[in-house]
Amino acid sequence: MVNAEKIGYENLNIDIDFRYIKPEVIDEVEILKASSLDVEIINVYDHERPNDHRQMLIDKKVEELENSPNGYNEFRKYSGVSKWAPLTKRAIALHSIYNPNDQFLGQGIDPDIYEKKIFDGKSATDILAEAKGDESSQRILNAYKSFITAKNDRGTNKAVGTRDFLTGVIDCRSVRTRAIVAMELAYDHIENDPSINNKNDLISASLACGAAGPVYNLVNQLSARGHDFSKVILVDSDPMALATAICLGRGQNLENKIDPKLKNLLLDPLTSFIEPNSVDIIDLLGLFEYLPTEYGLELLRKTKDIVKPGGLILFGNMLDKRPQQKFFSNVVKWPTLQQRRISDVIDMIKLSGFDLDNLKIRVPSEGVYGVYAIKVPNLVEESKVHFGSVVEELGLSALQEY
Repeated sequence: MVNAEKIGYENLNIDIDFRYIKPEVIDEVEILKASSLDVEIINVYDHERPNDHRQMLIDKKVEELENSPNGYNEFRKYSGVSKWAPLTKRAIALHSIYNPNDQFLGQGIDPDIYEKKIFDGKSATDILAEAKGDESSQRILNAYKSFITAKNDRGTNKAVGTRDFLTGVIDCRSVRTRAIVAMELAYDHIENDPSINNKNDLISASLACGAAGPVYNLVNQLSARGHDFSKVILVDSDPMALATAICLGRGQNLENKIDPKLKNLLLDPLTSFIEPNSVDIIDLLGLFEYLPTEYGLELLRKTKDIVKPGGLILFGNMLDKRPQQKFFSNVVKWPTLQQRRISDVIDMIKLSGFDLDNLKIRVPSEGVYGVYAIKVPNLVEESKVHFGSVVEELGLSALQEY
């Protein structure tokens, strides 16, 4: 059991707040628990979330925008949102979700980083221009600069502002609690697993790292608890995302530990740029749910090549039944994800060759994400996987083709 005093979890003895989580998810968790899988719905303390009064205002505004035929445009009339929304397809949008009470949306990011020659003599904008052309590259750069310097406008006692959306929309809260849960699963693993011989020379790899907020929090929190990282590998195919992550890492004095890799995870073998069996913690937190089933299976299998025996693989996946779906899909218009039932993800984990005895699943009570932690066996040997589908055992999966 994770120690509730060490982490962001609220008192684990209190009742779960079931205001948002869908009944279908609660039922599925109960069925999976009855099958002896390690799965729990948990309360997670998010210190950025608003007080109850503001949360009610936010929930009401979200419902109004969901039901408005012009909700998409009304949402973008907020000054901060107008700078944030054009970048929802890019990782930098998550930066202001992780830091929703900052004065500026891109606080801590130096816009000059995008024109510095940090990738083998090329800048992020050089690489972007090669791929998309000068005009498109400049348009994207201008959008980044507008975002970084945009004020994070506050609401009033009776009306919401951009800051309220970032603190209280259930998706934003869930992005933060997803990261907290992943961090604490990693801490619990490192602290309690005797197979990790050197807990002060750890290596992490964040695959599709984005702005790298969660991985930096992981490194800093574990360091504060006596477990240091010697290397933080950041992998992304987007030069703007990787440049953002490098800039933020420098701001947290992690520059000497960062090992950036501008690579396409699905085209390049992981062992072509990461040493085999070298990584203690692999983070796929913001990536897995974007991958169709066949690509998700492929990537999970690839992670076996770089994770150490006894290491941990972490990822999240948005649930198929979740609150504020219309706001997410129709108002914000976030890029399309592969929303899945927990049992669908379990099938993918099994089909990738992992033993379900080594799996932990946590569902933060906002009811948007499942967070998955797979411990890799300590010995390099064939795992005790039974390749019969979870559907055969539990009757829950949609992956009938397997």
